[in-house]
Amino acid sequence: MNTFIYGSYPRVYMKQIVKNMIDSINRRPENEPLPLFSALGVSRVVYSEDFVQFKVKGDRGVNKVKVIYDEGQDLYNVEFWNIKGLNCKKVNSINGVFFDILTDIIWRGVVHV
Repeated sequence: MNTFIYGSYPRVYMKQIVKNMIDSINRRPENEPLPLFSALGVSRVVYSEDFVQFKVKGDRGVNKVKVIYDEGQDLYNVEFWNIKGLNCKKVNSINGVFFDILTDIIWRGVVHV
């Protein structure tokens, strides 16, 4: 399994699944003027064959989000993490998310609404 940092390779090298995940995630959350990546100050996007992980700035103690595609169910699993140095804590996880509500699930998991 190869893992790449987003931006270090052109998007043409990404698998279609990863392209679809990033496009599904980076929509505009409800009542927000900016796409999700801009609104959350996303940086350090890392992806592989079936997941996308990125650093966020939020107010729920979450600073990393990992979105995993479950090809068997054609759904997404979302994990919210707080990582400081060597301390890693999974804050929350939501399984079985449809692509059309993926942005709102991530928004509500990172930002206190």
